[in-house]
Amino acid sequence: MIPIMEDSELKKQFESFIKDNQNCDKSEAIFSAVHSIIETMDDSEFSNKNMLYIKENVDLFTLSSYWFIGGDGWAYDIGSGGLDHVMA
Repeated sequence: MIPIMEDSELKKQFESFIKDNQNCDKSEAIFSAVHSIIETMDDSEFSNKNMLYIKENVDLFTLSSYWFIGGDGWAYDIGSGGLDHVMA
């Protein structure tokens, strides 16, 4: 467990993310709040190695979405005999 001050706003935001991590709109607001909080914190607040890790990796704290567009041949490695060729 990451030791964050008990009543800190950062802790509240991380708890909100754990609760609402599947809600895209809420997650985006939480990400924005976390970035703002990290930016306003003093360097002395990052003396703990876990807090320093959070500061160094705050850019990774975002909701990722991956889109793959193409025929089924790239996914199944079946060459030119894929469903898109059979159906065409």
